[in-house]
Amino acid sequence: MRVLRRLFRGLGWLLLGLVALVLLGAGGLALWLMRSVAPWDGTAAIAGLQQPVQVVRDRHGVPHIKAADAADAVRALGYVHAQDRLVQMELNRRLGAGRLAELVGPSGLVPDRLMRTLGVYRLAEEEAAAASPDARALLDAYAQGVNAWIDQVRGSALTPWPPELSLLLASPEPWRPADTLVIGKLLGLLLGGNWYSELRRAQLLAALPADQVDLLLPPPDPADRPSIPAVDQALLDPESLARLAAAVPAWVDAQGASNAWAVAPDRSATGSAILANDPHLGLSAPDMWYLARIDAPGFTVAGATTAGIPFPLLGHNGRVAWGMTTTGADTADLFVERLDPADPGRYQVPGGGSAAFATRQETIKVRFGEAEVLTVLSSRHGPVLPQGVGPAFTRPPGTVVALAHTALQPGDTTVDGLLGMVRAADAKAFVAALAAMHAPVQNLTFADRDGTVGLAIAGRIPVRRSARSAVPAPGWTGEYDWIGFLPFAQMPRTVAPAGGAVWNANNRISSGTPFIGTDFDQPFRADRIQALLDQEPLSLDKAQAMQLDVQSGATALVLPRLLALAGPGTPDQAPILQGLAAWDHDLAPERWEPLVYHAWLHALEPRLLSDRLVGNERLLRGLKPQGLLRLLDRAPDWCDDRRTREVEDCPTQVRGALADALAALAATCGADHAAWRWDAAHVAVLSHPALGQVPWLRDLFNLEAPIGGGEDTLLRAAMDPGNPERPFAAVHGAGFRGVYDLGDLDRSRFMISAGQSGNPYSEAYGDLLPLWRDGAMVPLPPQPEGPLRGTLSLAPAPATP
Repeated sequence: MRVLRRLFRGLGWLLLGLVALVLLGAGGLALWLMRSVAPWDGTAAIAGLQQPVQVVRDRHGVPHIKAADAADAVRALGYVHAQDRLVQMELNRRLGAGRLAELVGPSGLVPDRLMRTLGVYRLAEEEAAAASPDARALLDAYAQGVNAWIDQVRGSALTPWPPELSLLLASPEPWRPADTLVIGKLLGLLLGGNWYSELRRAQLLAALPADQVDLLLPPPDPADRPSIPAVDQALLDPESLARLAAAVPAWVDAQGASNAWAVAPDRSATGSAILANDPHLGLSAPDMWYLARIDAPGFTVAGATTAGIPFPLLGHNGRVAWGMTTTGADTADLFVERLDPADPGRYQVPGGGSAAFATRQETIKVRFGEAEVLTVLSSRHGPVLPQGVGPAFTRPPGTVVALAHTALQPGDTTVDGLLGMVRAADAKAFVAALAAMHAPVQNLTFADRDGTVGLAIAGRIPVRRSARSAVPAPGWTGEYDWIGFLPFAQMPRTVAPAGGAVWNANNRISSGTPFIGTDFDQPFRADRIQALLDQEPLSLDKAQAMQLDVQSGATALVLPRLLALAGPGTPDQAPILQGLAAWDHDLAPERWEPLVYHAWLHALEPRLLSDRLVGNERLLRGLKPQGLLRLLDRAPDWCDDRRTREVEDCPTQVRGALADALAALAATCGADHAAWRWDAAHVAVLSHPALGQVPWLRDLFNLEAPIGGGEDTLLRAAMDPGNPERPFAAVHGAGFRGVYDLGDLDRSRFMISAGQSGNPYSEAYGDLLPLWRDGAMVPLPPQPEGPLRGTLSLAPAPATP
């Protein structure tokens, strides 16, 4: 026994020593990785720079760039983008190029297969080669700036790559103009994902009759009822649909929503036009937005840039201010191609004949694995989507599915449109620049110093031959074919409206002719904007406050019906129901009513849906308010759970859901409902795209902030109801906010959600989150205010012999 004790004692000391070595090693690695934070002070040389450039960082880390010309300015912007967001840039260009598996191994194969199939990077290379001289000069200059920082790190033995790259033992390749353009292509795909809506609707139709799907997915306007060719369901069975959906990365199904409004001088408290914009996307750390101010002759801009792109996408140029909201345009279609029975290498075309697929081979390199050879087919409509793994994908018998998308069309000149916006001297020139935009289709809200305000749709919108479909359409008939694009002159726009104001919150902005699309958002946010603008003249403070408004139109619509069905409730429930009845539908963070309301909905949905949508509940991403009311009022049979012997009615299910919700809240928040708070559960979660997915690292790299608002409030903070752990966490919201004073644009205000740096070791990784949470904003004047965080002097690099 004594020997065993000594042995175990010796093993214990050995294990303790090993643990100490591991901790010391981890501590040493952490100290080493801290050196990857880019210095914001000092000097640096950039190849191609013509004149010295000064970069001053304000107290929030925002670079203020002063340069002698536009090319030098974007060289400097490329340099600071790379300093702060190199990993974000590297991941985005690899995503667009279909080269993630080279970096992360087999887990990158699903997005790589899709991107290689779509040929996104090939298109970006073609567009770079065909870009206008002005655009190409800026693309080249930006790449020089990015590569100056990459070369500086590569040439230093004391500076590691950012943590994500260091841990993967990876280093970035030189930046190319096509890398910039492929990020734009990704935005076109991300904000034009209605083709995935077609797939999701088809999956629902495979499980439910068409009239029931219409109940669940009501359009904002009854005129937008979708066209559904009956032939598709014979061709796309549930198994093939599931395979197709599994081959598409989740980000393709991303939500998009935004707010924008502008008022003319006669409706402004300042006597000048005012514009406000807050685009909503998935929350992340870092966010896609990066604040910057550039002052150069003929190139003065301030606002939100995206790392990898040479100039602001949202902001002002000293003469015009602009914002964007996603239009909801129908810019993509899935086509079912019927194979030629005599030759599976051909597909049927209108008129009874057949055509050969265009084919190419793509080799996807896989880290820690064997390379995969992908055979890509393309029909006359577009690339054939993958539905499995390996060089020959499993497909429905006799068919394949091809994608037509405006972001995949050749000849994209969006970069010239963006450059024209940056250089526009007034509203008229700004609108003219929009003609060059291709993808994504966006609503541009704008205002100039002369007081002109307006709203215009920009981007390519397909014109179909004779019909449009809300599900994958038959490709062999020709009736769903694209025959061109809507001319820019025919696209809806409003300039200098008689009412002196324009606004949009992804709601329909046209009468339906010409056809734009059907995937418009419900009008709750748009109605709220209009109501607030009608109250009093708009000031900068009021515009800023509007972006934080948490009044819920959807709650006002749905809650009375729930209360009517619930009745007076039990004695314990009565005070809660009375409080809900008196509630003003304000989703403020300190209120208890929003928590009870959302918990009630969360408990009610499975009672209505689970027996009919077994395994397909997430296809809905939560019932929309009108869909829920349709079920309760027009289809009470949905309240009956067909898995039980009893016949449940809607009051029974509503009361049962309330009891379930209150029991769950009492278990997690305590018995006193008056002490419950919405922001205890409704927490904005800004996830790190890589390290935030690792269970034992996510708490270190994800950022969180308690927040008010919800799905349909101006302070958008939408949730993922399918998240079993945190169904009320806010995962979608305003990553950027801007308010512009056209009387003095240097008084304009800005904010992003996380911080300027994407390096988790940097103080600027999440330092803006508290300001964003509280609705604070900062100016970007020519001379930064307050204490500076760095001054960087950039100089032309000596000529290489």
